[in-house]
Amino acid sequence: MNRIDLYTTIHKGVRRTLFETTLTVAKTDFSSAREHAGACQSVRDMLDFLEEHAAHEDEAILPELANCAPELLADLRADHSKLDGLQREVAMIVERLADAPEAERIALGQRLELRLGRLVAAHLNHQCVEETDVNRMLWAHRSDEQLLAVQERIVRSIPAARLSKWYALVIPALNLRERRELLAAMRGGIPDEVFEAVTDAARRELGEDEWTTACSSMENAEC
Repeated sequence: MNRIDLYTTIHKGVRRTLFETTLTVAKTDFSSAREHAGACQSVRDMLDFLEEHAAHEDEAILPELANCAPELLADLRADHSKLDGLQREVAMIVERLADAPEAERIALGQRLELRLGRLVAAHLNHQCVEETDVNRMLWAHRSDEQLLAVQERIVRSIPAARLSKWYALVIPALNLRERRELLAAMRGGIPDEVFEAVTDAARRELGEDEWTTACSSMENAEC
């Protein structure tokens, strides 16, 4: 029996922004004003996603562990604090890059790449704990109905325009089966016009062929 999983799908999107941003920075010529500006914006966008994701976990998921797993909860909060510190280090480098002269930009770019590597490693370790230990604890102490309510509370807290950006990040990071399951669940739970609005960016990100394939198993529905 498949249980409601609060982590795996969203984490695929989070890993996508971590990996793609790190690769962008690695390929950037920081002596170029145009290239370094684009890389810095990619990092800012990534940090926005990471901060929002952590806030969703802090506000909606972690409180579910307070009674059943207080030690695990303490470890997760400590991890979040560490990740926040690493993200602030990255943000500070990006801020310095904005007005730095060319020679300093090159040195800062190298430092940014190293800090991103450390950040990615920390996130991967943290996500592994959440997808194994935390899921195991949630499944032992919460019903699927309760977990679904947590998931829906998170989704409802995100403005539609921002939710569209999240879906554009997450859906292309999923495999075909996962895309089909997510889109079918969304189509069955919201009005058509809302579905179209919040998935438009993801549709453009995937392209028409992949989008049509992802929608092909949705009964009596066309995306």
